[in-house]
Amino acid sequence: MTGELAGLPDLITEDPHVRQQIVQWQVDWLDKATTPNGNTIDYFRVDTIKHVEDTTWMHFKNELTLAKPEFKMIGEAWGAGPNNQYAQRYLNTGMMDSLLDFDFKHIAKNLVDGNINTVNEKIVERTKSIDNTSTLGQF
Repeated sequence: MTGELAGLPDLITEDPHVRQQIVQWQVDWLDKATTPNGNTIDYFRVDTIKHVEDTTWMHFKNELTLAKPEFKMIGEAWGAGPNNQYAQRYLNTGMMDSLLDFDFKHIAKNLVDGNINTVNEKIVERTKSIDNTSTLGQF
């Protein structure tokens, strides 16, 4: 591999033993991070989700939900937006509750450029495809 990710270790999450170890390590964080008042982690941001197979994300989400039913995950898939292949693949599929919204930058640019009608049309269109179980996160 070349580029900015070259040289990073590749964890073979396709191996069930590796997958389970990584998932258990993250689930344990919920317990270890719990304060005396009962507060703990509510959400994980998970980067480069498209580089890990879906089975791992489903297992990860299942185990976190067993540990804390209201737990959420937001995934980073470069280029994600409300109506593209990433939303279809990861939202409402038992993997991610939310995706970082890379598509929104185009709407923001249109707003800054004064294209109010275009922005309104895009906001109305995208609102139809998301709800409180399938959201898009801004950053």
